[in-house]
Amino acid sequence: MYTKPRYSLKNMMLWTREDTLLFLAISAVPVILYELVGLKWLHLPWLPVALIGTAVAYIDAKSNKPTQLLSLQSTQLRELKLRGLIEDFRHMEMQNVLVELYALQGKSERIKNFPYPRQYATLNSIFLWIFIVLVPFGVMFEFDQIGQEFKASYPLVGSYFVWLSVPFSAMVMWVFHTMERIGRVSENPFEGKSTDIPITTISRGIEIDLREMIDETPASIPAPIEPQYDTQT
Repeated sequence: MYTKPRYSLKNMMLWTREDTLLFLAISAVPVILYELVGLKWLHLPWLPVALIGTAVAYIDAKSNKPTQLLSLQSTQLRELKLRGLIEDFRHMEMQNVLVELYALQGKSERIKNFPYPRQYATLNSIFLWIFIVLVPFGVMFEFDQIGQEFKASYPLVGSYFVWLSVPFSAMVMWVFHTMERIGRVSENPFEGKSTDIPITTISRGIEIDLREMIDETPASIPAPIEPQYDTQT
């Protein structure tokens, strides 16, 4: 988990640098064909592209080891009760804790294994890339029209104004794609990435609390996990 209060623009640009270069290339191809090759018919009205963009913006065996560990702990609790080492009340309370842990584990597994229906993620990705491919064709034509108005007073600016559509289109693509990517990486928060829940840190904190409760020596208790590179694991 990222520990700073704000995710810096530098980190965001580094995280998406490959996507940014791809979007610049996709944006440049239609302008090259339109301006240099002379394919003036190669454009789209902005309205249908914007409608697609609106749609994309809203379609925003004993293999289970943790379960077996909980089962073993339940068995050990029963053995402790039969041996008279804990009374009924303590046994019942500890068993309730295990039941709650099992329920929470099941919820966490469902988040990890079934984040979203696959058809949602697949269709959303298809719609996004349709929008990304169409964006430069619509933006390019609009910038060319603006450039035509500039030509009378500023011939140089007007002649090359259409090329400004390349960074503008790339920026629009970057915004939509980054939003989709953030949602995608947030679907599964248990993979040890900087965007995930700091499970290791949380587990270490619980371990320290439990070992202090049973009066272990300070030397035997591990230290809390410190963040590295502004990220808590």
